[in-house]
Amino acid sequence: MKILLLNPIVDYNKQFGTLKDFYTPIPSIALANIGAVLLQEGFEVVGVDAFIECLTVEESYNKIVSEKPDVLGISLLTPCAPLAEKLLSSLRKIMPNLKVILGNIHASKFDQYYLENGLADFVVHHEGEATTLELMKNLRSNQHKKDFSKIRGISFLNNQGAVTRTSKRDYMDSSIISKLPYPAWELFPVDQFKPDIRLQLKKLKKKNTNGIVALPVLATRGCPHRCTFCSPINTIGNKYRMRSVESIADEIEHFYVKWGVDTFYYMDLTFPISEKIGIKFCDEIIKRNLPIQWSCETRVSCVTVPLLKKMKESGCARIDFGIECGNQKMLDSIKKGFTIQQVEDAVKMTAEVGIEAEGLFILGLPGETVADSWDTINFALSLNMDHLKFNLFVPYPGSELWDTLESNGELTNFDFNEYTSYPTYTGGTVPFVPKGRTHEELILLQKKAMRLAFFRKQVILRELANFKISNISQYLIATKALLFPSADTTKPYRV
Repeated sequence: MKILLLNPIVDYNKQFGTLKDFYTPIPSIALANIGAVLLQEGFEVVGVDAFIECLTVEESYNKIVSEKPDVLGISLLTPCAPLAEKLLSSLRKIMPNLKVILGNIHASKFDQYYLENGLADFVVHHEGEATTLELMKNLRSNQHKKDFSKIRGISFLNNQGAVTRTSKRDYMDSSIISKLPYPAWELFPVDQFKPDIRLQLKKLKKKNTNGIVALPVLATRGCPHRCTFCSPINTIGNKYRMRSVESIADEIEHFYVKWGVDTFYYMDLTFPISEKIGIKFCDEIIKRNLPIQWSCETRVSCVTVPLLKKMKESGCARIDFGIECGNQKMLDSIKKGFTIQQVEDAVKMTAEVGIEAEGLFILGLPGETVADSWDTINFALSLNMDHLKFNLFVPYPGSELWDTLESNGELTNFDFNEYTSYPTYTGGTVPFVPKGRTHEELILLQKKAMRLAFFRKQVILRELANFKISNISQYLIATKALLFPSADTTKPYRV
């Protein structure tokens, strides 16, 4: 039985607008993990990454039709949903016997819609490896009447046409995720995954093959924190489960030896989560003398000087800190669980150790006033951070804030084409406007914040120190995007 795993298309103009040249699309590690367990069990697996390749709907359609799969599996996030629906509608007309399995946050939240409208045959909830494997084995079996009701963690239409949701599947524990096969990156065009230019700091010490220079890594599952704007938590759960440091290092070493990959992006919501765990991992990388560089996202409350020094020694080049807000009132309102003082301390420690830091901030949160927004902007500018990013709030389905706003009748925009953090640069509509605020004011606010961040003295001096004549076009594009943030969304979305 043949399954095609699809990382679906996204409209780059509507998601990123004039900033699209500075966005690095990342391959789907979820699909690579699912592909690995299916290959291990003898299934024929094909991968298509329309996101990385910037394929159109028509190009995605043609690739799928030409492969003639028995099953199509799609990892569906909200930004991909509008174009994925167009694709599925077209495929249903030409491939009526194709079984469609949808997974990930958006599909799980709207399983009834996709099933009742004939866009999917099954929806997989939460972690996908074990559930997809069991479902595929059932589909491959010779049973005349297949019973899907015993497969935990799925939705489907029963014989009466009603949506059936089976019992929840337990999350995999640390011992299980430590034994999973390495992600099947050979299924996807990861040679087209070009890392953030800010991480291209070292020359390869091993000859690179196949043009593959960077890969994502997933070291953990789950997150014990409960940030109200976060939607992935409903897929991965609140229980933090980490692979053994040996299994993580084995995977890194495997791809370093196999392809010469020396740059790794940790896709975990929080990694490392503590000094003890982080130092143990770093020591394993150092012990193996692997000449790699890596980046991660973690919380300001998780880092210490000893940990940061070990991270630096093991090759950590950049840390993304999800700071979000610039005053304690707003931090508490979204349940971040740390203080302004902890932010200042973490940023200072990171700078002193010599690791690049990026601060991620959100403007336009529910309950946020104009004064709160400027607290966030001014606080961000006061921090000694290499990079700052100001996103406008998006009420993503699956998050606590989506549920709260929907139940209160405060959600008025259900057009997922408009669900972007960068409407200032797409020419689109702000997806959520807090009470007492306006679309125009939020657009102007993001424009000012991004300009102030980019034209900071330390940024200008850094770029001048690292200036290369070959990069002058990038500087001109970036400057134009920031000074004239508008986009013609009628143009093709191919980068």
